[in-house]
Amino acid sequence: MAHLQPARPRVSLSKKFANFTNSTAGLDLTLRLIHALAIIAAEVFIDNAIVVGCVTAASQLALGRRYLRLFSFVGCFERVRNVLAGDAPLAGSVLTTMELVESSCLGLYLILESLTILHDMNIWLVSWYTPILIEGNKFWFYAICTSIARTVGMLLFGLGTEGKLQKANPNTDEKKGQEKLSPSTPVPSTTSLLKLLVADSCDLTLPASFLGWVNPGGLGVGCAMVVSTVLPWGDVWARVQQ
Repeated sequence: MAHLQPARPRVSLSKKFANFTNSTAGLDLTLRLIHALAIIAAEVFIDNAIVVGCVTAASQLALGRRYLRLFSFVGCFERVRNVLAGDAPLAGSVLTTMELVESSCLGLYLILESLTILHDMNIWLVSWYTPILIEGNKFWFYAICTSIARTVGMLLFGLGTEGKLQKANPNTDEKKGQEKLSPSTPVPSTTSLLKLLVADSCDLTLPASFLGWVNPGGLGVGCAMVVSTVLPWGDVWARVQQ
């Protein structure tokens, strides 16, 4: 007699939300959404007291989110090391080069941003605060542009899809006589690539507006942040529940 597997207990929504916010990625997305809404509220409301409160909240949330990524540059440079060592599963020299450029630029942005955190905490005020942030945001802009170029290449030219399927051991059964194909690494779906493209395009307005290259205004920046925060929300939510 077959043994019936006990049904898995249903996880409550509050438990799922706790799992989400207890993860670094989930907590950052949550704070980022509140941060974006505070920026939008500061542009929408007319009452001066509310505007000042929203601006203060946005500033403090931005600083709080920086604590979460204070040492994230280590992961970026570790990624660069893995790619150079051949440990990263990337297909083709084009994707490898793009990954190196993106991770290097993102790591440089994060380490330059980390150098200014004591200034933002009013602990150690420095004269090179603004120049460092300007150069850091340039690297962030370059990293996002590289990510967009890679995503477009994967969508239009199939970059990264070649070599994703590798031959497994051939079937020894002469009646079948066919080789099986097994995926070595999952191929990103078109939907996930489009979501990434839209999110990166929205994120591009953040360093560009800081550098003065575009002027979307506070409302435009806030709306772009909302879109680029909501798009990956479902994927992160599902991942942290596993």
